Amino acid sequence: MAAMRCEACGGSLTMDKNGEFAVCEFCGTKHDMRKTPQVVVVHTLEKLVENAETFLSLKDYAQAEKVYKKITDHFPQDYRGWWGILLCRTKNLTKLDGPSFWYYYERAMRFAPPEAKDKLKQGARGYLERQRALDEQRQLQREWQANIDALQRKKSRYDVQAGIMGAVSLLSLLLTPTCINRLLIPSLGVSKALWVGVAVLLPILAVCAYFAMRWFMKGSALDKEITKFEHELEAVKLEK
Repeated sequence: MAAMRCEACGGSLTMDKNGEFAVCEFCGTKHDMRKTPQVVVVHTLEKLVENAETFLSLKDYAQAEKVYKKITDHFPQDYRGWWGILLCRTKNLTKLDGPSFWYYYERAMRFAPPEAKDKLKQGARGYLERQRALDEQRQLQREWQANIDALQRKKSRYDVQAGIMGAVSLLSLLLTPTCINRLLIPSLGVSKALWVGVAVLLPILAVCAYFAMRWFMKGSALDKEITKFEHELEAVKLEK
């Protein structure tokens, strides 16, 4: 059955009535079946490899993978089909694709001749180095993002506290004249009422204003830290 494969694409052949010619069901190529079957088989495999490598060189990974898949279907003992699919899935070992990589790498190594295994190992070594670098980069990104999230939560608390103290300060400022005028002056007189207002109400206003400003300044400092982490995180993302 292996001899009944198209020399051009590896598709199935349909024989004519005389058994001298066959037409590919996939690409329509007409074949002279008076040749020896072995020649047809060898030429079919090499033609498939040639076509797949052409698509790969053109960076047409989808079409190249289709041809390499035909090789693994009809010639599973040839390592080039397995290695070719790996190259397509990883875009010539530039795109990291963990699970698929090991699946096809193990099969390619299993069937590769000794002289080809060194090349495969070298490609895998470079791929794994990039994978480790990416893993370290992702871990660093997660750590920085965690720091950013923690700082943002902390800043939110400072913003709420500063807002509360600011509101209390404003309320105290607005209520001080009213308290002095309506509560203190009728019972203490103008002079004593003013002294009591200054001695009691104004310190409250000062304390609230102090804490409001303090928490606002802490929030501003955290803003700078958050911005710094965000810039560093963005720089790491751009290095991908």
